[in-house]
Amino acid sequence: MEAELEKQKQLAETQTKFVAKAEREADELKLKMKEEANKRQDVAVVAETQKQNIQQELQHLKSLSEQEIKTKSQQLEEALLSRTKIEEEIHLIRIQLETTVKQKSTAENELQMLRDKAAEAERLRKAAQEEAERLRRQVAEEAQKKKNAEDELKRKSEAEKDAAKQKQKALDDLQKFKMQAEEAERRVKQAEDEKLRQIKLEAALKKEQGTVLQLQVEADHLRKQQEEANKAREQAEKELEMWRQKANEALRLRLKAEEEAQKKTRAQEEAERQKLEAEQDAKRRAKVEEMALKQKENAERELEKQRTFAEQIAQQKLSAEEECIRLKADFEHAKQQRSLLDEELQRLKNEVNAAENQRKQLEEELAKVRQEMDSVLQMKIQAEKEVLSKNEKSKQLLESEALKMKQLAEEATRLRAVAEEAKKQRQIAEEEAAKQRAEAEKILKEKLKRKAEEEAYQRKLLEDQAAQHKHEIEEKITQLKSSSDSELERKKNIVEETLRQKKVVEEEIQIIRINFEKASKEKSDLETDLKKLKSLADETQKSKIKAEEEAEKLKRLAAEEEKKRKEAEEKVKRITAAEEEAARQWKAAQEEVERLKKKAAEANEHKNKAEKETERQVILAKEAAQKCSAAEQKAQDVLSKNQQDILAQDKLKEEFEKAKKLAEAAQKAKEKAEKEANLLRQQAEEAEKQKKAAEDEAAKQAKAQKDAEKLRKEAEGEASKRAAAEAAALKQKQQADKEMDKHKKDAEHALKQKAQVEKELGMVKLQLEQADEQKTLLDTELQRLKDEVSDAIKKKKEVEDELSKVKSQMDELVKVKRKIEEENRCLIQRDKDNTQKLLLEEAEKMKTLAKEAARLSVEAEDAARQRQLAESDLAEQRAQAEKMLQEKMQAIQEATKLKAEAEELQKLKDEAQEKAKQLQEDKKLIQQRLEQETEGFQKSLEAERKRQSELSAEAKKLKLKLKELSDAQAKAEEEVAKFKKQADEAKSQLKETEKQASEVVVQKLETQRLQSTREADDLRKAITDLEKEKERLKKQSEDLQKQSEKMATDQQQQIEQQKAILKQSFLSDKELLMKREKAVEEEKNKLEKQRRK
Repeated sequence: MEAELEKQKQLAETQTKFVAKAEREADELKLKMKEEANKRQDVAVVAETQKQNIQQELQHLKSLSEQEIKTKSQQLEEALLSRTKIEEEIHLIRIQLETTVKQKSTAENELQMLRDKAAEAERLRKAAQEEAERLRRQVAEEAQKKKNAEDELKRKSEAEKDAAKQKQKALDDLQKFKMQAEEAERRVKQAEDEKLRQIKLEAALKKEQGTVLQLQVEADHLRKQQEEANKAREQAEKELEMWRQKANEALRLRLKAEEEAQKKTRAQEEAERQKLEAEQDAKRRAKVEEMALKQKENAERELEKQRTFAEQIAQQKLSAEEECIRLKADFEHAKQQRSLLDEELQRLKNEVNAAENQRKQLEEELAKVRQEMDSVLQMKIQAEKEVLSKNEKSKQLLESEALKMKQLAEEATRLRAVAEEAKKQRQIAEEEAAKQRAEAEKILKEKLKRKAEEEAYQRKLLEDQAAQHKHEIEEKITQLKSSSDSELERKKNIVEETLRQKKVVEEEIQIIRINFEKASKEKSDLETDLKKLKSLADETQKSKIKAEEEAEKLKRLAAEEEKKRKEAEEKVKRITAAEEEAARQWKAAQEEVERLKKKAAEANEHKNKAEKETERQVILAKEAAQKCSAAEQKAQDVLSKNQQDILAQDKLKEEFEKAKKLAEAAQKAKEKAEKEANLLRQQAEEAEKQKKAAEDEAAKQAKAQKDAEKLRKEAEGEASKRAAAEAAALKQKQQADKEMDKHKKDAEHALKQKAQVEKELGMVKLQLEQADEQKTLLDTELQRLKDEVSDAIKKKKEVEDELSKVKSQMDELVKVKRKIEEENRCLIQRDKDNTQKLLLEEAEKMKTLAKEAARLSVEAEDAARQRQLAESDLAEQRAQAEKMLQEKMQAIQEATKLKAEAEELQKLKDEAQEKAKQLQEDKKLIQQRLEQETEGFQKSLEAERKRQSELSAEAKKLKLKLKELSDAQAKAEEEVAKFKKQADEAKSQLKETEKQASEVVVQKLETQRLQSTREADDLRKAITDLEKEKERLKKQSEDLQKQSEKMATDQQQQIEQQKAILKQSFLSDKELLMKREKAVEEEKNKLEKQRRK
C-alpha cells in the first residue's frame, strides 16, 4: 500500500504540472471544478476528524501498552523472588533433615552404650547369684559340721568377735538410727520372711531380664526401620535434585527463546528503517520529477491528466476509506479480545481467592494440630516429672530400710543365746527349706522355659511383620517410580508440543519475510516505471509543439464550427448534471457509512455494558466463593472442637451446598454474558458487512463518474476542434488562466491533504507494527510463563511425593510405637502378677522359716560378708544412677535447645508467611491494573502463585512433621532411658531387699506402674485422635489435588482456545496481505494500460 501511495503521489504531481498549462482552455469546467473543490474541502475536514480520532486511539493504546509492560515486569520480578524464597525454604528443610539424621545416629550410639551397660549389669548380677549359691552351700556344710559342740563354741567365740567389730562399725556409720534398736526383736521374724521373698524377687529379676531382651530386640527393629526411612529420604532427595536440573535446563531454553525473539525484533526494526529510507529516496525522486514536469506545457494533455487526477483522487479516497475501515475493524477486534481477557481475569481472580481461602483454612487446622501436640508434650513432661519425684522418694525409702537392716545386723548378736536353744528346730527347718528350694527351682525352670518359648514366638511375629513392612515399602517405591515416569512422559509431550508451536511461528515469520522481499521487488519495478514516465513526458513536450501548430490551423476553421460548439456546450451541461447526480449519490453513501459507524459505536457501548454485567456477576461469584470458604471454615472448626455436633455439621453442609449453588448460578450468568458478547460481536460483524456494501456502492458511483468524465472528454475534444475564432480563443484563454490559477490552488490544497492523509496512514501503520511487536513480546512472555508454570507443577508433584513418603513413615512409626506400648503393658501386667504370686508364696514360706532364727547366729559372718558386698554393689549402682541422671539431664538440655531452635524456625517461618501475604496483597493490586492483559498470561501467573502458596504450605507441613519426628525420637530415647533406669532401680532394690525388702516399696512400685500405664493409655488416646485428624487432612489434600487437576485441564483448554484465536487472527492478516498484493497488481495493470494508451 505504501508503494501504491507513492505512485499516486508521483502521478498527482505530474498532473498538477499539466493542469498549469491547461488552465487557458478550461473555461467551460469552471463551475464543475468549484463544486469539486468544495467537495474536496468537505472530504479534507472529514479526514482531519478521522485523523484526530485515530491519533487519540493510538495514544490511548500506547499508554495502555506501556502500563501493561511495566506491570508484567513487576509481576515477573515478584515471581522470581517468590521462587527464590521457596528454594531457600527447601534448603532449610534439607538442613533440618540432615540434623535429624545426625541426631538419630547419636541416639543409636547412646542406645548401644546403654545396651553394653545393661550387659555388664547382667554379668554382675549373675556373678552375685553364683556367689549367693556358693554361700548357701557353705551354710549347708557348716550346719552339718556344727554338730560337734567344740566347733560350735569356736564359731560362737569367733562370731562374737566379728559381731563386736561389725557393731562398732555400724554404730560409727549409723548413729542416727539408735532409737530403732528396740524394734529389732520384732523384725527378726520379718527378716526370715524377707529371705524367702528374696528368692522370689530373684525369679522376678530373671523375668525382667527377659523383658529387657525383648526391648532390645524391639529397639533393633526400630533402628532398622529408621535406616530404611533414611534410605527412602535419600532417594527422594536424589529425585529432587534431578527435577531441579531439569528445571534449570528449561530455564536455559526459555532464555535462548527470549534472545531469539529479541534478535527478530531487531531485524524488524532494521527493515523498518530501510523502508523509511526508501520512502525518503522516493520523495526526493518525486521532487526531481516535479521540477522536470513544470517545464511541460501542453493544453490538451493537461486537460486529460486533470481528469485522471480527479479519478485518482477518487481512488485514493476509496483506498483511504478502506484502510480506515480495516483499522477500525482491527481496533474492534482488539477491543473484543480485551473484553474476553478481562472476563477471564475476573474468573481467575475468583479462583485465586478461593484457593487462598482454602490455604488459610489448612493453616488454621495445622495451628490447631500444633497446639494439641504441644499440650500432649506438656502432659508427658509433667508425667516424667512425677515419675522422677516418685523414684527419688522410693530411693529415700530404700536407703532408710538399708539403715534399718544394718541395725538388725547389730541386733543379730543378741540372738546368739537363742541360737543354742533353736538348734533342734533349725535342723527341722533346714530339711523343710531344702524341700521348698527344690520345688522353687523346678517352678523357676518351668517358668523360664515358658518365657523362652513365648520370646521365640514373639520374635517370629516381629520378623514376619518386618518382612511385610519391607514388602509394602518396596511396593510403594515401585508405585512412586511408575508415577514419576508417567509424569516425565507427559512433560516431554508438553515440551514437544511447545517446540512444534515454535516451528510453526518461525515458518509464519519466514512467510512474512518473503512477502516483504516481494514488496521491495515491486518497489524497484515501480521505480523503473517512473523512469518510463519521464521519457513519456519528454515525448509529450514534443507533441506540444505540434499541437500549437495545429491550433493555428484550427483558428482559421473557428468561424465554421461555432454551431458545433453550441451543441457541445449543451452536451457539457448534460454531463455536468450527470456528475451532480453522482456527487449526490456519493454524499448519500458517506451518510450511510456514518450511520454504520454510529451502529458500531452503539455495539461497542452494548459490549461495555455486557462487560460491566460480567464484572458484577464475577463479584457475586466471589461473594459466593467467600461464603463457601466461610462455611468450610465453620465445618472444620466444629469438627475440631466437638465430634458430637452432627446437626451443626449438617447445617454447615447445607450452607456449603447453597454456596456451591450460588457459584454455579454465577457461572451460568457468566456464560449468559459471554453469549451476549458473542451476539454483540455478530452485530458488529454485520455492521462491517454493511459498511463494505456501502463502499461497493461508492465504487460503483465512482465508475459512473469515470464514464461521465469520458463523455466530457469527448465533448471537450469536439469543442477544442471547433474553437476557430481567435478572439473567442483569447478570451477563453484569459478566463482559463484565471480559472487554472484557482485550480492550481485547489490541486495544491488537495495534494497537501493527500500528503497529510498519507502521513497519518504511515503513522497508523507504524503504530500497528509496534502493536504487532508488542503482541510478539507478549507471546514470548506467555510461553516463558507457561514453562515456569510447568516447572512449578513439577516441583509441586515432587513435594507431594515427599509428603506422602513422610506420612507413610510417620504412620509406620506410630504403629511401631503402639506395638511397643502394648508389649510394655503386657510385661508390666506379667510382672505384677508374678510379684503378687511371689509375695504370697514368700509369706507362706516365711512362716516356715521362722524356726531358722537360731541359724542366724551361725550365718552372721556370712551375712556380714554379704552386707559388705551389697554395700559395694549399692555404691556402684548409685554411681551408675547418678551417671544416668546426668545423661538424662544432658538429653533434656539438648531437647530444650532443639525446642528453642524449632521456635526460632517457626518465627522465621511466620515472618516469611507475613512477607508472602504482603507480596500477595501487592500482587492483587497489580492484578487489578492488569485487566486488559491476555488470558493465558494471567492464568499462568495465577496458577504459579497458587502453586507457590501450596508449596510453602507443604513446606510448613514438612517442617511440622520433622519436628514431630524429632519429638517422637526424643520421646523414644527418653522412654528407653526410663526403662533402663527402672531396670537399674529394680536391680538395686532387689539387691537391697536381700537384706531387708519392705512391702511398702513393692506397693509403691506397683502404684507407679499403674500410673505409668494410665498415662500411656492417655497418650495412646491422644495419638489415636491425632491419627484421625491426620486422616481427615489426607482426605482434604486429596480433594485439593483433584481440584488442582481440574484447574490444569481447564487451563489446557483455554490455552488451546487461545491458540485457535491466534491462528485465526494470523490467517486473517494473511488474507489482508494477499488482498493488498492483488490491489497492487491491479494498479500495475492499470498503469501499464495507461502507458499503452
